[in-house]
Amino acid sequence: MSQATVSYVLTGRGTMLHESTQARVRAALDELGYTPNVLARGLRGVRTALFGAIARDFRHPSIVAVIDALVRASRAVGYEIIVSTTEASAPDTLNLATLMKEQLCDGVALVGDVLDEALLWERYGEVGLPAVGVLQGSRSLPIANVTVDNHAGATLALEHLVALGHRSVAFVGAGWIHGSRERLRVVEQFRAAGRLTGSAQLVVDTENTPAGGAAALEALWRLSERPTAIFAATDTVGIGILARAAELGIVVPRDLSVVGFDDIAHSAFLVPALTTVAQPFEEIARAAIALLVGGAAGGMSAPAPHLMRPSLVVRSSTAPPRAGS
Repeated sequence: MSQATVSYVLTGRGTMLHESTQARVRAALDELGYTPNVLARGLRGVRTALFGAIARDFRHPSIVAVIDALVRASRAVGYEIIVSTTEASAPDTLNLATLMKEQLCDGVALVGDVLDEALLWERYGEVGLPAVGVLQGSRSLPIANVTVDNHAGATLALEHLVALGHRSVAFVGAGWIHGSRERLRVVEQFRAAGRLTGSAQLVVDTENTPAGGAAALEALWRLSERPTAIFAATDTVGIGILARAAELGIVVPRDLSVVGFDDIAHSAFLVPALTTVAQPFEEIARAAIALLVGGAAGGMSAPAPHLMRPSLVVRSSTAPPRAGS
């Protein structure tokens, strides 16, 4: 058969060929154990069916959850995905993106924000690889950006606590990441509106680890006026708060209610199970991959972010404040 005939079948354009012709080509492919050469496809200017994903790190479960969802979303549209991590380094992100371009990836998802983002956006245009930001905060980036609506999510958490009767609500932040800062701004808005009480002491910033959450609870419990509830910027921080509360004899939710943010896999199996704001990781991943497939991810024109709607998952770590607390 001609090269064109075989090519039509390989690329899925063989519908105009007779069924018996298509069957003969597929039979030959099976007999030979043929697989496409991705490098050769890329050199010919054909899409390689490869995407890259560069994660801020793999220590935080929300990053791992969205990477897992990106793999499934990619395969659903016929793509495989190559994954690496940068430890939140802008130079490492640029180097990896360049390497993925050289390996003929059709695009890349940049998952999680980085420390020196000014350098990243100053130089990313030189890379020339279509990119979409994922979980980088609810703000406009120089590339397409898909993330959870942090304002909506924090509002769900605080409305839940206020409805239970809490007014003295502490916020435990997760360091420099933009999502944590955006959740804090909603806490400040509730305080400014008189819906929450308390001073700046009820805002504690920590590292995005269980140890950070544990240390933050100790600091809050040393205050003369202890909070009746804590809104943790991430479930990872919330896990540390629950663990240290048990060690200190603080009964959750009788003595203290705790709300997290993310709904990572472990949150439902804690004791008590953690009330949290669920990020729609699957929806975020599908939207990011759709942008890459559709070619809408490559510009550097600061498009509006694609905000995915979160939901509140109420479990057993929240209850009305104890009388007299």
